[in-house]
Amino acid sequence: MSGYCAVCNAYYTEGAETTTKCKNKICGFYNEPSIVTGFFISDEEHNKWINETVLPFKEEYIRRLVPSAKYISAGHAHTMLIKNDNTILGFGLNKYKQLGDGTTINRHLPVEVMDNVKSVSAGYPYTMVIKNDNTLWGTNLGITRNTPLKIMKNVKSVAAGYFYTMIIKDDNSLWGFGWNKYGQLGDGTTTSRHIPVKIMNNVKSISIGYQHTMVVKTDNTLWGFGNNNHGQLGDSTNTSSKSPVKIMDDVKSVSAGGSHTIVVKTDSTLWVFGRNKQGQLGVGTTTNHHTPVKIMDNVKSAFAGGAHTMVIKINGTLLSFGWNGRGQLGNGTTTDSHTPIKIMNNTKSVFTGGAHTMVIKTDGTLLSFGWNLYGQLGNGTTTDIHTPIKIIKSDRKTNELKHEQNNKQPKKRHKRKGKR
Repeated sequence: MSGYCAVCNAYYTEGAETTTKCKNKICGFYNEPSIVTGFFISDEEHNKWINETVLPFKEEYIRRLVPSAKYISAGHAHTMLIKNDNTILGFGLNKYKQLGDGTTINRHLPVEVMDNVKSVSAGYPYTMVIKNDNTLWGTNLGITRNTPLKIMKNVKSVAAGYFYTMIIKDDNSLWGFGWNKYGQLGDGTTTSRHIPVKIMNNVKSISIGYQHTMVVKTDNTLWGFGNNNHGQLGDSTNTSSKSPVKIMDDVKSVSAGGSHTIVVKTDSTLWVFGRNKQGQLGVGTTTNHHTPVKIMDNVKSAFAGGAHTMVIKINGTLLSFGWNGRGQLGNGTTTDSHTPIKIMNNTKSVFTGGAHTMVIKTDGTLLSFGWNLYGQLGNGTTTDIHTPIKIIKSDRKTNELKHEQNNKQPKKRHKRKGKR
């Protein structure tokens, strides 16, 4: 078998010698030169592995290319990951060039996109990236371009949603551009914007859903605007708003899902509102709520997906509830849950996509589960996963095991000598 490698685009023939260097230095396990034992071949329709020992090759690929995960953003059907060295990787759906790797090939395993990255937000169907110099870059912005395009300077944070983007600049001012049919830009109109327009000042953080935007100001007040047909703004109505509306005080963080909103207050209580058809509010029913409802205490952080919710408690316990048709709750089933269910302990952070979930544990292990049609779980397959699987294994555990084995071996040899 032969073909072009989907990692480095070099042409390989299985079993042949090669001196071709992959930019990721892993294709075919070569050592200048070596025999090609496997590679990721691509064509117009799909990607597939050409190798007799497929699994070890995939594991080695991930181990070498993705030794660590610093931050993740899960979009509708693609995932972006920042490594500890500030390199950004992408995997999943790439039909619209949202990964920014110079191709339109869906990636079932992570590929490098750019370096010196500070933060990232995966939207639909594009990606926004902030580099270390605070410049903002974007992929698939309606321009004939395969790689990220520079948008503006002096950007502090960014949130990419469904065809629209919200930006916080270094001076804490909020800006928006893109689709604005429901007033989700918050500029008082329903006119879509092709360039950023200023919305408000003194903004601390932002989160955007399918068609609504939630803002936490520097005084910890929560504001919302955009589509409100399911009560996702939390203002006690189902009337959409083209301008920011104050919702509540004392807010630590907010996460906007498809049509629901999750809030962690400064006292670590969790509040929810919006659509609840699949139980994504976790209140034990499927009734929508137009005003905030408290559901639990001792919450560290929470993320809202398309129609599911993930919660990390202060003790590191991970909980999930809502839609589970793709296994995105991670409990081994595809049954929706209307109340929180425990998934695992020792959780550091969690990131939710349209129907998939990524988790970083306290030891650095990266896990993924849920919808995987386009490879957005990053495990080299397109099969949905209903329970957490390891994408990155903790180096800490590996090093501890090696240390333990090294310490044990001399002791065994010493005992044998004593018996003689």
